Formats: sequence, structure tokens, C-alpha cells
Amino acid sequence: METATDSFPGGIHFVDIEGVGERPILERQVLDALRAEGSGGRERRAGSLAVLLVLDGCETMTDDARELVAELADRHPHLHVLAVGRTAAILGRGTTVTVPALSLPGELGTLSIGCATQSEAVRLFIDRARAVRAEFEMTTSNCATIVDLCRAVDGLPAAIELTASWVRTLSLDETLRRVLRDPGSLCRRRSAVSDRLRGLAPRSFELCTDEERQLWAGLSVFQGAFDLAAAEAVCGAVCVPANVLLDVLAALVDHSVVVADVDDSEPRFRLPWAMRQFGAEALGGNGNFDQLRDAHAAWYATVLASGAHNWLGPRQWSWSRRLHMDQANVVAAIDYRASRSDTIDDALKMASDLLLYWLTSGDVGDGRDVLCNALQAAPAGHRSPALTRALLTAGYLHIVQGHLRDAEALIAAAHDATDAMLPLEAAFHLHVQGMLELARGRPDEASISLEQALSTYASVDEVRARTLWLDALGFATVLAATRGDFDAVRRYEAKGLANSAQHQDELLRGYIDYGAALAMFVQGDISEAAQRARGTIRDTRDELLTAHCLELLVWCSARKRDTRRAAILLGAVDRRWHRLGGRLSGLEAALPFRRDADERCRAALGEGAFATAYDSGAGMSREEIWEHLAAAASGGAQVAGNDDPLTRREREVAALIAQGMTNREIADSLMISPRTAESHVDHIMSKLNVTNRVQIAAWWVSRADATRV
Repeated sequence: METATDSFPGGIHFVDIEGVGERPILERQVLDALRAEGSGGRERRAGSLAVLLVLDGCETMTDDARELVAELADRHPHLHVLAVGRTAAILGRGTTVTVPALSLPGELGTLSIGCATQSEAVRLFIDRARAVRAEFEMTTSNCATIVDLCRAVDGLPAAIELTASWVRTLSLDETLRRVLRDPGSLCRRRSAVSDRLRGLAPRSFELCTDEERQLWAGLSVFQGAFDLAAAEAVCGAVCVPANVLLDVLAALVDHSVVVADVDDSEPRFRLPWAMRQFGAEALGGNGNFDQLRDAHAAWYATVLASGAHNWLGPRQWSWSRRLHMDQANVVAAIDYRASRSDTIDDALKMASDLLLYWLTSGDVGDGRDVLCNALQAAPAGHRSPALTRALLTAGYLHIVQGHLRDAEALIAAAHDATDAMLPLEAAFHLHVQGMLELARGRPDEASISLEQALSTYASVDEVRARTLWLDALGFATVLAATRGDFDAVRRYEAKGLANSAQHQDELLRGYIDYGAALAMFVQGDISEAAQRARGTIRDTRDELLTAHCLELLVWCSARKRDTRRAAILLGAVDRRWHRLGGRLSGLEAALPFRRDADERCRAALGEGAFATAYDSGAGMSREEIWEHLAAAASGGAQVAGNDDPLTRREREVAALIAQGMTNREIADSLMISPRTAESHVDHIMSKLNVTNRVQIAAWWVSRADATRV
């Protein structure tokens, strides 16, 4: 505001014109505002000084009002008009600017606190939470939940304020569950903010035509963002004629009812949180509700079925990204089909189709929940190939999370869920059984099951069979590595890499690369193992594979006596295992390597230094981890002697110390608590082997000077 005041020495004047239809009344309000006294007691008029006139409520602006504003602008060349409203109010030579919602953090990968607090929405949440609970702070354990809360309400400031106000009463996890389960609960808590939030949608609804209202209600069936093809398929015949849908959608964008997210690829649309809730209420009294839900579920079933072949080929990562954007809608479609007995098999098939997506995204727990909900909805005594496949897929995810007893029960149930398994499902049954035996430390039984699975997959001429063959081969490679059967590792590696190259696969070959790196480690070739693991992390976006490779790098660093780096990576990988919902994917054979690395680190560093290094790793984002690994690969010194052993957040704190800031000032600047700021300072001193803030500042200045040279 100070900058705006400097730009308009003639004053800034505000007029609320909502509901003002007659020109004489509007003219009197505007002229009275322009004659009003401004700051400093001096009379401000539209004369030779630049003046800003802010008109609010312009969605109701009439043609007479537009003419009046144009005449004023012509008579007073120094008059600037800012028209604010929920619809575009074009004023002659004016320019339309859409004010976006608060910025949200990136959606993929594990975020560090530093990355999350760069988001305007997250910073507002923390600020408002502290207003009701002074000791509130963002930590590595609650960072993801805070981000999810901000995303759930689309970065809408009023909704964030309401959500943050619950931290005095509820845990963050419970608040998130309530927002996702019953979004309207936010507005039932009486306050000025909730009244304002409730009032947004009804006023916009009044401005819409009947066609726009129909489409608005229909679009509320979508959860999150959707593309134009989805809108046409779901709403085209039910809400408005298909040939005018795009025009009506564009009008809703102009009214700020729908937000258009346009980048270099196809545009995607979404209803802001408040608009979707209002539209859903309108749809609830609409006879088209069931028809729209059917169309929505059918569209996303088609999307999944038509894209299944993308898991083996050059579009793997773009397909994974597409599913990430559509995840909320796909899950809603699965839940809807699971709620009906006549479409339960469709729901089970859709849930099973997402197996590789849950693994690559790292959302294994979400995938398990979606599958289990669909399985629980199946009627008692139901038997079908779709049920068999869903039980096996759920068993696979339970093994990844280390829930081996539950996995065994699911695999047994799958055997009894159909009269005779088709060859593809029989191979998948052997595949998952082999995974279970591997996780339990039964290598002979695991080898037999996996070899039989590979042979059976090879006999089936389907894309899914070829995809799962590569996945099973990855497990066979890991098994051979843990057994010390290096001839088998080389044989599997040659087969797998040739097959991946044939199909332009980048995803599944990563597990074969990991198995080969593990074999190098077991053989004692630590440097080669570390190099292979780093290369695999560099080339993948698979969260589960990244966790396995980071784990291997922990062992390598500990064996090379680079224990501080190993401890940092331990913190980083444990945070990822926590998100995945397990540790080591239940792999029993890997536990001795983990225990050995942990013991080496604690013995070499001592508990205090170990905890400091571990905590710094736990706070790293994916980008910071890669930066850390790249420094190791460049041949630099071990972390204990590295010129820059600090994380990104710690470098930010060091820079502020060099500016002379106190812990309180650092906390305010970075939106963290003073206690967290103090902890960062302690960690920096420990890593740099210094004893005071002056030495930290000197290190920072010398580092900056060296960078300039």
C-alpha cells in the first residue's frame, strides 16, 4: 500500500458500487469520494496529481456506470480506475487482470519445510494458526498435512483462516479428515470469516444465466481439476448442449466461478472450494445428480483403460503425471462404482489398474485404502476375476508397507475368489507370493515362485503381462543379489535391460538397476554400488525406487566411514519410508545392512552429532538430497570436512545471521518458531565446528567471496 500511495499522490479513493444501478446515485458516490480528504488532511481532487479510484462490486456494473467512468477518465487524464469484481468489467481502454488464489507448494515428491513456506497459502496458515495457538510451528512431521490442508481449500484465504482456527481444538490430521469428508463444516462455525466465505458463491450464482447455473452445478461432480474433454463427456449432454459448453464454461471463468489453469500443455479447470460446495448443494436438488455421477465414473474408467498400455513405453512419466492430476476424480469414480452392486467389479478393476501409480507417486497408503474400501464393498460370497486381481494388488501394497500377515491373508483369499484363475492372474499370484517369501527371508521359496511367475507372464501376449514381467524380474534381481548369486544377477540384468530398451521403458528398469547396485554392494564394490544407485535416483521419479536407492547409499557411506553423510541420508530416507508407510518394503534380507550402518554412524559420531546430522537430512527436499548426492559424486571431501555441509534451510539461516538478525528475527523472516530457529543455529555450529554467531557470519561471508571469485 505504501508503494501504491507513492504512485498516486492525488490519493486512493474507494467506492463500493454493488447494487447501485442508477447513474445519479453512482455519480454522487464517486464525486463524494474524490472530494474526500485523503491522508495528511489535505483535500484530494482529480486535478493535476495522479489519483486512483477503486470501484468494488463491479460484477453488477451497468452500462450507465461504465459510461460514467469513461467520461470521468476522459475529463481527468490523471484519474486511474481499478474495477474489482467477480466478473470481468471491461472499461473502455481497460485491461482485465485475474487475481489468482494464494500460491501453493509443488505437488510431487517430498517437500522440505523451506520449500513449503515459500507458498503464500502455507505462510498464511502458519500465521493464522499462531494467532490462536502461539506455540504452533511447522515441523517435518506436520509439513505434509499443512500443505494438504492448504491444497484441500484451493489456497482460498478465507478458507485457510477458518481451517487454521481449528488448531486450538483439533489435531492437524483430524482437521484434514474433516475438511476432506465434510468441507461444509468450515462454514458452519459462525464467524465474520465464515459469513464472508458463505456469501461468495450465492452472489456469483445470482449473476449467472440459467445455462451457466446448470453447468456450474454439473461441474461440482468433479473433485479437483479436470480438462475440457472430461467436462464435455460428463456434462455435455446432461447440463448444456455440447455445442455451447465451451462458451458457457468460458463465461463461468469470466465470473470467477471456474478457474482456468493454462500452461504450455492443455488447459485444466477447477471450481474453487466455495464454488464447488455451493454447486454440489444445487446439484443435490437436481434430478441429474445420478446421471452425472454415472457419466463421471464412466469417463474416468475409460481414461484408465485407454492408458494402461502407457506403463510400458516412452509415455510412462507423462501418464503418471496425468494420473496425479486426475487422482481425486479417479478415486471418486472408484468409490461411486464400489457403492453399487452392479458396478463393483468395475471399481475393483479400476483400483487395481493404479498399482504402478501408487508405487511411483509414493502414495502407497492411499492406494491401499482405496483398494481396501472397494474390497469391503464387495457383497459376501462375490467371486470374479476382478476380485482376485484386486486382492492380489492389495496384497502387493501390504508387502511394500511391511504388513506381511495381512498380505498373506489377502493372497489366500485371492486363491479362493474365482473358480479358475486366468493365466495372467495365475502369474500375478505367483509374483506376489514370491514377493511375500522374499520379504520373509525365505529365498528358496521366493526364487521358485518368481521363476514360475516369469515363465507364465512370458506365455501371455498382453501389455499388462509384459509390464508385470519386468516388475517381477526386478524382484528376482534383488533376490539373487541378497543370495550372492551374481551369475543370476547378470543374467537377469541383461534380459531386463534389453527388454526395457525394446519397449523404451525407463520406469521398471530402475528396479533392475537397483538390484545390480545391491549385488555390487554385497560383493564389496562399494564405490561402484554408490555410483549405480546415484545414477538410478537421477534417472527416476519413482518415490519407492528412490527410497531403496537412498537406503543403499546409506550403507555405502557407512562402509566408507563417511558416517556423517550416512547419518544425513538416514534422516532423508527414513522420512521417505514414513511417507511410504513402511521400511525397506518389508525386505528381511536388508535389515542386517541397515542395522550395521546405524551402529557405525552412532559409534563414530556420538548420539548428539548423529541426531544433528539425522535431523538435517530429514528436513531435506528431493532437490536438496540430489544436490547433496551430486556433491558426493564430484569427488569432494567427506561431509565432515566439506566447505558447505549445510542444508538449504540452514544456509538461509546462516545468511540471516550474517545480516545480524537475532533468533526471533530469523523466526519471523522464515515463518518458523524461535525454538526451531535456535535449533537450526545449533546444527549450523555443530556442522561448521564453530562456537558463536560471529564465526557463522564469517564463514558465510568467506563462502560468498569464494563464490564470486
